[in-house]
Parts: sequence; structure tokens; C-alpha cells
Amino acid sequence: MLRTSPLAGLRLPYARSQRLLPPTPDELRQILAVAPKHIQRLVWLGYCTGARPGPSELFRLAWSDVSESAGAALMPCAAKRPGGADYRKIPLRSDLLAQLRAWRAEDEGCEWVINYHGRQVRNLGAAWRTALKRAGITRRITVYGLRHAFATETIHNGGDIRSVAVVMDHSDPSMLLKVYQHILLEKGVRAVLNSCDGNSQLARLLTRGTRSRDQKGTLSVGNPASALSRRAWRRCRGGIQVRRLRGLDY
Repeated sequence: MLRTSPLAGLRLPYARSQRLLPPTPDELRQILAVAPKHIQRLVWLGYCTGARPGPSELFRLAWSDVSESAGAALMPCAAKRPGGADYRKIPLRSDLLAQLRAWRAEDEGCEWVINYHGRQVRNLGAAWRTALKRAGITRRITVYGLRHAFATETIHNGGDIRSVAVVMDHSDPSMLLKVYQHILLEKGVRAVLNSCDGNSQLARLLTRGTRSRDQKGTLSVGNPASALSRRAWRRCRGGIQVRRLRGLDY
């Protein structure tokens, strides 16, 4: 009989999950143009709320959980951790509110927001794939990509990580930092490039550097942002807005 397990201390290599690009706004418009009503509702709600598309959350959203007057919905939470909340409050965008009012008028007597001829939806994988085909989209886009599209657009437009994590029901905001770090990088790059625009307030401030002659008689510039590289400083002074950084277009 072995006293210790031969597998003790074994560490399996970390397997990176395959990350697919979320649907773009143009692709979502293509899908909405040809999709049946229950898929249209899935697209609207998934993209605008970031809820988990499926029976754990979105398919359980009832009309009694939606308040157009309060501009919010009580989204059912997936049972992923002990002691977690049953519902979370999600603010609703004005364009989504308009859709919800129209849908409620159509669904008189129906309990579920996403329904198929009055019945609660359980699975719509086939209907989703058919909608993609009709829209002429050939690349792989999953239903769960709607949730990623919400996070991508929200972070890209200035949403802070902690607030996005609360809306999406993530207990650890650092997970968003790992998954959406490319979006945060783009935001940081944009901020740097905008600060080097000749018309920006920072650039105007930098070009006010006082000129004086040092002890050796050479011309020096009093630069309040000494941490900037010389290259970035020259671009700021010249008012040249950089359009490329490491192959990224902006």
C-alpha cells in the first residue's frame, strides 16, 4: 500500500479558454432585422443588461420583475455561490424601456418577458443559429457573446470596473480586469494620445514651458511633465495627434 499518492504535487497546465469576439453593433442590427420576436428580445436584453442569457437568468425574467416607471428590473441571479442574492437591480436604458413598453402591450396575460407564443423559452440554440445564417453572419457568435458585448461597450464608454461587475453579478471585479484588459488598454492608449493632441488642454499647458539658457549656454525648456519621453514631448509641442501605436488604429 502506497503511503503517499503518486499524483501528489501534480499541477496541470492552465488551459486558456477560447475567447470569441463579441457581436458588434452592426452585427446585432443585422440579426435584429431578420430574427423572430423572441430572438429580438434576447438580443435587446442581453446586450443592454449584461444578464446571463439562458434559464439561469434571462429566461426567468418575468414581467412582474420589470418596472418601467422606476427604469429598472430585478434580474434573477444565477445560483453560482452559497449565500448569493436571488435578484439584483439593473438600470434600464431609455431605448430598452421603449421596447419593453411595446412588448408588454403585446404580451397581455403572458408571464415571461422572453417567450415563444406565450410559453417560457427553455432553449434557443437552433433559433439563434438560424438568425445568424439569415443575417449573413458566417463567423461564430454565441448567445453568451451578448453578455460580453455589454461589458465591452460599457467599459469602452467609460463604465468603471466595480459598477460593471455589480450589474453583471460578478463577485470578483478582478475577473473583468483579466477578461477585458484589452479594452482597458485601448482606453489608456486613447487617453495618452488625446493628451498629446495639440488642441488638448495638456498640450497647451506643456507648450507654455519657459525657455532659459543654462550655465553652458544651451537652450533648455522648462517642461512640467518631465516623465514624458522626448518623442512624446515633441509630438505634443507640434500638435501632431498620433494615430497609430503598436499597430492599433484609432
